[in-house]
Amino acid sequence: MGNEAIRELADVAAEVHGRAALRDARIFPIGIPAPDGVGIKGNIGVDKIDIIKEILRNSPRIGGVHIFPIGIPAPDVLRVTFDIR
Repeated sequence: MGNEAIRELADVAAEVHGRAALRDARIFPIGIPAPDGVGIKGNIGVDKIDIIKEILRNSPRIGGVHIFPIGIPAPDVLRVTFDIR
């Protein structure tokens, strides 16, 4: 993985963490022995889902998106998991 790709991955991860107020974030490499991406897991407030949708539309490197609502009967937190390659 080249420096430009690593820089782009870091920019997308920083945007998600900053703009969407990602809490309890876990960022981990994907690919062994040579990483070719990162996985990101974390929680966001339900009110931040529009920001996540905008980031997803504008970042072609994001894939494997999972969004799971937490809180019954009315979800107040969303668990978000996605890969950036």
